[in-house]
Amino acid sequence: METLNCNHPLCVKGTDSETIAATLKKAVEDGINTVVIPRYNKRTGRSQWDIEKAVVIPSGMTLILDNCTLVQAVGCYDHMFTAEKGAKGIRIQGEGNVTLSGGEGNRLQETTAGKYGLPEITVNTMLHFEEVTDICIDNLHIEKQR
Repeated sequence: METLNCNHPLCVKGTDSETIAATLKKAVEDGINTVVIPRYNKRTGRSQWDIEKAVVIPSGMTLILDNCTLVQAVGCYDHMFTAEKGAKGIRIQGEGNVTLSGGEGNRLQETTAGKYGLPEITVNTMLHFEEVTDICIDNLHIEKQR
């Protein structure tokens, strides 16, 4: 099984979300259907990936989260992972100790949604897969769900 790692030099971008998105894009271009997010984040030198913008997983892609921690960034009003409507054949596989965290949160609640310049509550979920078929999500620890 051929994989592409998010620390690949051609994929590292200005933010962690951009880096993961660039890795997924390069994988599709190269005909690779498995992307690995490792524990170590080469861009920041930390063992955490900060997600400030939703990562869109393409159809037919396996995303392996390898002993890593992903945290929704402070002030983020977006999902952590999503896919386009009608996508199919997506797998998110945790390997080892994987944590997805809502982090500090953004104070967006049902009572504040759509008010004070805040978006609707529907953008405040960690995983959002609308009309996606053949999806598998396995071995993830989720904490501080927004």
